[in-house]
Amino acid sequence: MSRSPADKSGVTTASGDLRDRGPFTKDGLLPRIVPYAVVGAVAVFVAAFSVTSDNVALFVVAAVSFLLLALAAFLLPWDGLPRWTQTLVPLAYLPVVGLLREATQGPTSPLTTLVLLPLLLLAMHGNRREVVLCLVGMGAVLAAPSLWDDASGYQFVELHRAAMVTAISAFIGMSVIALVSGLRESAHRLAKSEERAREVRDQFAGLLEAATQFSIIATDAAGAITVFNEGASRLLAYQPEDVLGRTPTFLHDPQELAERARELDVPAGFEVLVAAARVGEADVRDWTYLRSTGERITVSLTVSAIRAADSVPIGFIAIASDVTDQRRNELLVREQAQRASLINDLTHAIREDLDPASVQRRAVTALGECLDADRVLVRLADEDNPVGMIAESWVRGGLPPIPIDAQPPVGIVRLSRNIPGGDSALVIFDAEDDARLRPAEAAEMAELWDGYGLSGYLGAPMWVGSRLLGWLAVHTTRPRAWTGNEVAIVRALARTVGAALLQAQTYQHELEISRRLRELDEVKSDFVSSVSHELRTPLTSIIGYLAMLVEGDGGALNDDQLQLAEVVERNSRRLLALIEDLLTLSRIESGSTRPLTAPVDLATVVNDVHRAVLPILGARQLDVLVEVPEDLGSVLGDGGQLERVLFNLVTNAVKFTPEGGRVAVRGSAAESWARLSISDSGIGIPEDEQAQLFTRFFRASSAREYAISGTGLGLVIVKSIVENHGGTISVSSAVGVGTTVTVDLPLLAAEPAEPAEPAEPAAEAVGAA
Repeated sequence: MSRSPADKSGVTTASGDLRDRGPFTKDGLLPRIVPYAVVGAVAVFVAAFSVTSDNVALFVVAAVSFLLLALAAFLLPWDGLPRWTQTLVPLAYLPVVGLLREATQGPTSPLTTLVLLPLLLLAMHGNRREVVLCLVGMGAVLAAPSLWDDASGYQFVELHRAAMVTAISAFIGMSVIALVSGLRESAHRLAKSEERAREVRDQFAGLLEAATQFSIIATDAAGAITVFNEGASRLLAYQPEDVLGRTPTFLHDPQELAERARELDVPAGFEVLVAAARVGEADVRDWTYLRSTGERITVSLTVSAIRAADSVPIGFIAIASDVTDQRRNELLVREQAQRASLINDLTHAIREDLDPASVQRRAVTALGECLDADRVLVRLADEDNPVGMIAESWVRGGLPPIPIDAQPPVGIVRLSRNIPGGDSALVIFDAEDDARLRPAEAAEMAELWDGYGLSGYLGAPMWVGSRLLGWLAVHTTRPRAWTGNEVAIVRALARTVGAALLQAQTYQHELEISRRLRELDEVKSDFVSSVSHELRTPLTSIIGYLAMLVEGDGGALNDDQLQLAEVVERNSRRLLALIEDLLTLSRIESGSTRPLTAPVDLATVVNDVHRAVLPILGARQLDVLVEVPEDLGSVLGDGGQLERVLFNLVTNAVKFTPEGGRVAVRGSAAESWARLSISDSGIGIPEDEQAQLFTRFFRASSAREYAISGTGLGLVIVKSIVENHGGTISVSSAVGVGTTVTVDLPLLAAEPAEPAEPAEPAAEAVGAA
């Protein structure tokens, strides 16, 4: 926007600087000069009636001068002349007034007041310098007649009068110029305010036009639309002329407006939209806009109040953006999250349940409540029927139960055969309007279950790999527009239920196998126990009678007979040892041994076993070393069983150690555990056979190679006893180097005792030849 150059005071208007342009410019001539010219013309006309015959010439000169000045003011090209030339016209007007004054009544002439006209003209449209020049000229004109009048008294009075008029005129002129300056300043500020307002209005209009991605609608305080931008036209398919002056409620969903009105407890209408903004609160919320085409869109709407200086709302502005796709995506994400949460919860609950009936019941109950269905079924397929018979069902209250032997509808069976494997489903919105169903099939579905019928159907096959276990089906008695989210839920749950059912069935099958194995094991144990008891009695009798024969109670035996009797006795005792081991193992495994309730001192057990082994050594050339501290500790258990453990391990070490070898029994305690290790320098055990040492009747190849007798049950019995005492056993061996068996047992907590002097650990080394 262009501006005219400013004068010294910097005052400008739309037509430029008034002081620089002057009163005689083209734009200011008529409104500024004509009133003065009219007043001057009236004064000349009035003066013509009061001119004396002596002053006719003066009057004519004054009238002609006035006419010439008027013509000069209207005819000269003042726009092209310097500014100072415009001051000459009002200054030249002063002598004309002086001539008229003298031509009429002289100093007393009422035309004297005409000297104020140029003063007012310059004060209103000039500057202070021009006003001062005008006052000087005014004083000269008023004082001139007294200069050539010889009456001294008159001269004094005229000079005094001229001075007074000039002084009063100066006051008037300065007051006028001050007033005009103030008005000019006000006009300047007003012009700048108007210019700023125009700029703001232009910027706002530009913003409205540029913000095409936003719908901007402004209203007045009463609700009439005053602004409807291009973005609003694009969003709502209305033209501004179609909506200006209307209340914007017609753009909103009436039901939403009514619900919001009930929330705010205000009348339904425009106030619903601006109630929060009217009291200064931010009101940002989603609304449903109705386009001119009838389409519904979701917008995020911000409503703000436009307030006057006194904070009273003078209008409202509503800025909206289309969030239809965003909200749809957010809803999709929420549905997916809800679906994932539901499936995860159901999957977790179902997979923890290993009872097939419970798995099915959980699935149909949860799915029926989740999808607001009428019936949910689990059908288990067979070779002849891909849909299968009902295994579990859920029915909404008020509906009749489904007979357990109810056959699936023919149309469902036929369509189900065409459903491919994998992630698929059979979806029927309305059985009566589904072109895939034949008329008879649709009629059958309508009459099912006492006339409640089957109208909407959603079924998903329960595939586990390539195996079809059955179908998870959801029924409704009315047409149902199944959503993609609902179909996805049923598909995912069908896969989960299928896997859970297979897992539960497998688990139940394994339980049954385990139960039968336990029964067989119990039968076996009973059989072994019975046979062992039945064998031990006659075998004991045989050994007794053999002893009598050897001793000669039945007559003297020759050397050959004695040798045969010794072989029979030796093998009988081996058989008796085997039977004893079988009975011992049977008692341990059946839990018929004594409860482990007594504390057993391990050092005592070691010493007792040591004494029992000494006679077995006989003439063997072996070194037996015992290094066990007396304060090794106690365990909760059965002393006899623990002695058997140690005895078996030591005798094994003795049997498998050749002459000149060494057997060592060592003990130690660490924290709450005691460790006993039995080592020998014997023949050792091959590494690939060590994992089978605790298997029944297993004998190492080295033992068979050296023909060392044994039943293969000793280590099995030892391991069972150790584990019954809460301990562990391990073996480390190398062929030709020796074997070390380590037993770890939990110690009883020691009771607080009086402190005692530490004693040297007892150690005993025994050598037998």
